[in-house]
Amino acid sequence: ICAKTPDEVLLNEARTGYTMTMPAPGVFAQMQSNMAATLNIDWILSLASGILASQGITRSNGEMIALVDEWISSSEPASLLYQPYVSEAGERGPFVDANARAGFVGISSRHGYADMVRAVFEGLAFASRDCYAAMGPLPSEIRLTGGAARSPALRKILGAVVGADIRTSQREEAGAAG
Repeated sequence: ICAKTPDEVLLNEARTGYTMTMPAPGVFAQMQSNMAATLNIDWILSLASGILASQGITRSNGEMIALVDEWISSSEPASLLYQPYVSEAGERGPFVDANARAGFVGISSRHGYADMVRAVFEGLAFASRDCYAAMGPLPSEIRLTGGAARSPALRKILGAVVGADIRTSQREEAGAAG
């Protein structure tokens, strides 16, 4: 979210997040982040990798990530809820709670691994929504780069949860390019 002056930067009650002066005159970017987005993804994928490894099958993280869209498309939306606070340090944005922990709600015998993967990604999308809401009105458009931009399923989930159009960058290493 951009502000034209430092006075337009809105801090949430917990005073979490970051403000960055941009190279363009009079532009300040406000940022808010969930502490453990990638950690949640790595954790859920490591469960499957661990089971495969116990059977002598090795899969790289990249090979596992390549399966995410397939797992998500084979599962039912919103059939499980996941709280994405898997970091042992708790959460720092958009709220501060060192005791926040991850958890699934609504698991039944009909749920499988694909449902859990979808729930993790849906939980991360809701955490993103919480971060945007802590900075003011929800955006009408989100621009993604990197790994998230490559996943049609993740783009669809994030767009639906935030209620925003999703645009992606075609440029690799967009963060390094500025």
